[in-house]
Amino acid sequence: MEDARQFLNLLYRTTYTYFSMNSSVTATGMQVEAKTDSAFLIISAGTTLVNANNTTATGSMDAELYPTHPIAALSSTNVATTTNWGTATSTDPDDANVEAELTPLSAGATLTNYVAKQSYMVGLFENSASATNPLRMKSITFSSVNTGITAVVVCGSNLYSYTTTNSAITGATLAAANLITTTGVQVDVYVYIDGANENVKTTNALALTGTIQMVYTIDAEG
Repeated sequence: MEDARQFLNLLYRTTYTYFSMNSSVTATGMQVEAKTDSAFLIISAGTTLVNANNTTATGSMDAELYPTHPIAALSSTNVATTTNWGTATSTDPDDANVEAELTPLSAGATLTNYVAKQSYMVGLFENSASATNPLRMKSITFSSVNTGITAVVVCGSNLYSYTTTNSAITGATLAAANLITTTGVQVDVYVYIDGANENVKTTNALALTGTIQMVYTIDAEG
């Protein structure tokens, strides 16, 4: 048992490998575009559904983000909690595999320095028939192949984490059919640069930009 505990402690310490030297990673100009592909399904950027026949909404994340990593598994209740995010620094700017212990952000830290957020409202155009299928993530596409970028999609109590290596995961249910109305349902997209990823290091800092495109649907799955 003691050997197993020591192994887990070692695994925890060596899992977190972090970007070093530069104070931030430039993410200026990152575009987060969301689309709908179902009849009468519309979308707006922000937290209010504009009753126009818009099927595309784009948010721009003009920010410089410090690398970070969740302290505990992300959920819809802790994703926006500052102290559930941590940081660390490798001692070698060119080697992200140098051991570094994860330290939680202080309660007074500004989370937007580490995690960018874009909200969307998805709903039905006025006078549309009721939705009969749940709102689902049909697809998510990253234009950049850099694996340091992570997008966390939250709708109600549902949360899904996507990277360039698991972006093929589709069909995730975001909201029940009865919630898809002319008022709309809110979908929050959190983007962060994962300091635990071995590609996040000084020598490739400027590569951490790109576009994330999502497609939402209420069409029947199949």
